[in-house]
Amino acid sequence: MHYVVCYRFPNPRSDMPRLIQWIKIVGLDNIDPNTVYKTKFICAMHFTPDCSSPGTKRLNANAYPLINLPKTNISIPKTLVSPINLAVVSNNDVVHMHLDESFMSGFNVLDEVLTVSDPSSSVSHNNDREVQSLSMNRVDIDLDLSFMSGIQNLESTLTGTDIIDNDINASIGKSNAHNVVANIVDRNCFISASKCMTALKKTNNTQGILKQIGVRTCKQLTPRCKTFYKMNKLLLRKYRQNRSRKTLFKERLNSAEKFTDEYIVGKYSNMMSATASMFMKLQIRETKKLSKGHRFSLNEKMLSLSLYKRSPKCYRMLSTLFTLPSKRTLNAILSTVSIRPGICSLVMDVLRENVKKLKPTERYCSILFDEMCLSSGLNYKSSSDIIDGFIDTGVYRSQMFGDHVLVFMIRGIKKKFKQPICYTFCQGATKQDELVRQLKEVICEVHKTGLRVVATMSDQGRANEGAINIMRNDTRKHYISNNLEYRNDYYEVEVAKGEYLQIVHLFDVPHLMKCIRNNLITKDLTFSTNGIKKTAKWEHLIQLYQADSFIPDCKMLPRLTDAHVIPEKIPKMKVRNACQVFSQRVSAIMNFLASKSIIDPGAADTAEIFLFFYKLFDSLNGSFDKVVDGKIFRTSVKKNSIHHQLWMDSLKVLSTMKFVNKNGKAVSIPTIKNWEMTIKGFQTLSKALHIKGIQSLLPRVLNQDSLENLFAGIRSVGCSNPTCSIFMSSYKTLLLNNLVSSHSPGANCEDFTEGCLLTYKNLFSIRQETPEMPLLSCDLPEQVIPNQLDTTQYLRDLTHTFISGYIIKKINKNLLKNFKTCLKLICSNNTSSENYELLQAREYQPSRPSLKYPAPSFGLLVSKIIVNITQCLPSVCHHPKIKSILIDKILSNFNLSILHCPKHDDSIQYKIAECIVNLFLHFWCTEINRILSGKRKIKHNEKDPIKLLANSWYEKHSKKKVKIGKFNQV
Repeated sequence: MHYVVCYRFPNPRSDMPRLIQWIKIVGLDNIDPNTVYKTKFICAMHFTPDCSSPGTKRLNANAYPLINLPKTNISIPKTLVSPINLAVVSNNDVVHMHLDESFMSGFNVLDEVLTVSDPSSSVSHNNDREVQSLSMNRVDIDLDLSFMSGIQNLESTLTGTDIIDNDINASIGKSNAHNVVANIVDRNCFISASKCMTALKKTNNTQGILKQIGVRTCKQLTPRCKTFYKMNKLLLRKYRQNRSRKTLFKERLNSAEKFTDEYIVGKYSNMMSATASMFMKLQIRETKKLSKGHRFSLNEKMLSLSLYKRSPKCYRMLSTLFTLPSKRTLNAILSTVSIRPGICSLVMDVLRENVKKLKPTERYCSILFDEMCLSSGLNYKSSSDIIDGFIDTGVYRSQMFGDHVLVFMIRGIKKKFKQPICYTFCQGATKQDELVRQLKEVICEVHKTGLRVVATMSDQGRANEGAINIMRNDTRKHYISNNLEYRNDYYEVEVAKGEYLQIVHLFDVPHLMKCIRNNLITKDLTFSTNGIKKTAKWEHLIQLYQADSFIPDCKMLPRLTDAHVIPEKIPKMKVRNACQVFSQRVSAIMNFLASKSIIDPGAADTAEIFLFFYKLFDSLNGSFDKVVDGKIFRTSVKKNSIHHQLWMDSLKVLSTMKFVNKNGKAVSIPTIKNWEMTIKGFQTLSKALHIKGIQSLLPRVLNQDSLENLFAGIRSVGCSNPTCSIFMSSYKTLLLNNLVSSHSPGANCEDFTEGCLLTYKNLFSIRQETPEMPLLSCDLPEQVIPNQLDTTQYLRDLTHTFISGYIIKKINKNLLKNFKTCLKLICSNNTSSENYELLQAREYQPSRPSLKYPAPSFGLLVSKIIVNITQCLPSVCHHPKIKSILIDKILSNFNLSILHCPKHDDSIQYKIAECIVNLFLHFWCTEINRILSGKRKIKHNEKDPIKLLANSWYEKHSKKKVKIGKFNQV
């Protein structure tokens, strides 16, 4: 049985205005709205298809009955869509309602016979139920023409009585009364049209067969035809069933295959890491596709980028075994994020958004800064149109070569996070004044993000000590001018107008330990405890090591090696070797042997100083909240912990320490003073953080290990001694990969797991702003090319001619596409001139020339452009947009109108200038790099100032003198 969908009126409690509008539209103004809602329904024939959600029969929130309505003066809301023209049938037409029974849940179903009364018939009333219906509505039936094409008009009429009020029926009139079918029906009213629904069950195929032979019903068929008709119906039914089964089987098969793949991936994904699971899904999804049809997500590109940066050679091999993004794809995603020297606004914007998610106590952080040695070298980057390798602080650029990089990083105090902030290139160590400016700028920018800087950290470089002393002296002057008492434990930075931030400076504790060991190797250390003067010597450790080495089959100190004891074999920069000497085990065994007079009895003093620095180092490098392995000082610092008493006692001992050389003369060593400053800084910082709500402080978060790990990661991703360009690329890669580079074997720091506040998704989600133009140093004067010898001038002209032919070949490939009109302007047909002798010599097959022979006018033009670039490039090499500057000079100084072409008139001149500039930018940078690395000597009459600077830098920094032979003379 087929049904008709009916809808309830809007709920008066939630949507009274729409209910009133519906009542006005259907003409039930005289009935209470609550009564209408409880007793009245309206069928789906009066709503347009867009009133319901796609795939459902439920009405939208702005649905109104708009179609099959009488011409009334009711105002319809302007926001409603005008009703579409639907077919309207009369009482003599057959009504076919093609309704889907699967979507009928939730609606009232009418099972009573619904008929259309004759216009002249009277209107009957139901005394048992009060039924109100709307007049002047027309029957709106959604006719399926494809369904109706083969169906005969049924000679049956709808029986029953249409329930309509007398007043409304009188207003309808004879012209449209036959169009009213069923408008508003009571809850107990229902439709049952058995004859109509029986006809609907017949398919268009069977009805079409009868229609084709001129028969209206099967009753008119002969017995044999009836048998054949039944057989036809049976075959059609079986055909439909088989077709349905076939379709369902294909769908089930596809669903099963899809489910199998998802099930396998889901099952094994839980058994592996997130990275391995992502790699497996990538291979399953992309392996069967063509190479040009591969698509990779951002996560997959970042994983591939980290593999490529670790080892390009290994990545090429993996690309042959697995489906991975190409090198071009990885370089393209790297170029979309620009992180230049100086403070990057993109990084700060992302950091500002992520800091909002942190709790107030998690926002306290420290700033680490340190320098890393680089290899000098220039590299032209076409994506940013700039030559990298010069001194660049973000606000200033010069023509001097950068061989060091200064990096700033923030590190959380309570929450474990680390984040590089900025970097700058310099030559040698950064000057004190410049370091003060950069440090203040970084502190102010970090403060604007919402983080609260409470400490800064560095090693004992002279520039670092000088910069901190400058900032402390400025703070002292500020306090004195305001009649305030100043303690030398901190310095202040003005982060806003009238707002000052107190910051404690700490020196890296592992670095202090290393410096104590290095000084003790060459000097004796005198100190006093309880008023007794004592002396520690490195010779005592050598005696202990020798006594232990005499044991043939075992050792008391198995970890000590020649790299720990023998001065000539000690790696001076390794912190691990220093900490293993200043240990409780070495101190205890040395004290025991000294008490037995096996070694010098004075070694007891050395054992005491070893134990002193062991305890002090543990108290300033603790990483556990509770005592582990009995090491009571390697724990967190709390209000009443034992660290405070140890620090007070240590300050007394450190105040008596002095290094004495072999002549017995005291030597001033800043390391002891920096130890005292660091301990006082920890005391001040622990008290300040306790007031701010941080009850427990892990001292290990206050060292430079995170920065050292960053340097190790850059060396592992790039190379052991990267240039400025390689550093920038590696820095960006680590930043996008959240510093996931593994802890380097033999690194000079401990692996302390921390997260980053930035993610690559954040960096790609925020739009980058164009950086401000930095200040530039004065341009060097343009060089004057000296007169050349006849032979040199002859070879130079031939080389310029060859370069002109190369440029023509490049332009023809990318732009001209063998367009004869343009080629005639720049190419020559006469190849027998002496200017083409080098080109003829370079031909692989002289009988079949493959090189381009430039016209004399074009060759002369290119030669003049080359000379102009050679003269002006050294003076503007440090400018941003270097290629644009050179192209503008070429277009303004040379007449390129001879290259007039109706097809390429707008682009050929610019393309030729761009090709020449690109060629000589890369060639010039390569020449400079060869001079910097000692692979090429400069000419005796060299006038290029940058080449002269490169030669001076090499002579100053070269570790071995290069003998001038016949192969490296110029």
